[in-house]
Amino acid sequence: MIKATVNGKVFEFDKEDYENFGDFFEQKKIPGMVLSKIEVNENEVSISKIDDLLKATFEGNENIVLEFVEIIPFTLNLIDELFVFLGNFKKALPDFASSLMSGDSKAISGLTNLHEGIKSLEAMKDNLYSLTGIDDSDLPGFKEKHDEILNVLNGMNDSIQRKDWLNVSDLIEYEFVDKLSYYDEVFTKTREILDSRKS
Repeated sequence: MIKATVNGKVFEFDKEDYENFGDFFEQKKIPGMVLSKIEVNENEVSISKIDDLLKATFEGNENIVLEFVEIIPFTLNLIDELFVFLGNFKKALPDFASSLMSGDSKAISGLTNLHEGIKSLEAMKDNLYSLTGIDDSDLPGFKEKHDEILNVLNGMNDSIQRKDWLNVSDLIEYEFVDKLSYYDEVFTKTREILDSRKS
């Protein structure tokens, strides 16, 4: 038997009752709420790994805990974390740019992390826009600011192709860091909208 706890409600089932974890999740998720925590056999699973977990089948004797929370309070907490992430991201860029200037191999490899950081910010922006029902075109000047980021990123990519690390370094330190204020403004605006809906 498999034991599952969903928002404090405990029940048991046989592994044959569900084709896989995804089937179980689809039937047990709570409408209008968002998943905030997953535990399997007392080990917490990162929400970012949910796609892999959904494909998994049950072996039997698992102990599963799912916690769902109201979407707006959860998203507001997430925005707070995004501000911290963005602050740390911006703070690290000048030193990273200095390392790149000399063609340091570790710094060059670190360009992948920079790319992943931007992808994460873009994904969160898209999620927040979807939740609030707005986009850049609804906010004066936001589309232009986003275009400026894309232009800097394109310039960086061109320089990376040429292995012009000095120019990549200059673009990061003197243009890219400042352009990241766009995300601060996006997160601030979406927070204001969500705060108004919470009250």
